Amino acid sequence: MSFSYLKNKFKKKKGGEAEAEAADNREIIKLDELEAEEPAPQKSPEEEEMLNQVMTRINEIENDIPRIKVSMDTLKSQIGELREEIERLDKTIKDVMVL
Repeated sequence: MSFSYLKNKFKKKKGGEAEAEAADNREIIKLDELEAEEPAPQKSPEEEEMLNQVMTRINEIENDIPRIKVSMDTLKSQIGELREEIERLDKTIKDVMVL
C-alpha cells in the first residue's frame, strides 16, 4: 500500500463527509504493479532437487503405512496367542507342582 493511501485513511474528517469518503478511500492496484512489488521467490536447482527427494520419500512412507498397520495387527494376534500358550503352560506347571 502506498503512503498516501494510509495518510488519507487516517486523516480526520468532519461529520458526514468522513462517512462518504470512507467508502471511496480505496486505492486500485493493478495486478502488474502488485507482481512488480512482490516478485515470486526463485528456487535454486539444489532446492528443487531436495524438494523432489523429500516428496518422493513422503510418498514411499505413505505407501508403507498400510503394510505397517497389517504387520502390527499380525504381531498383536501372535502376542495374544503366545500369552494364551504361556497361561496354559503356567497352569500345567502349577498342576505338576501340586502333585
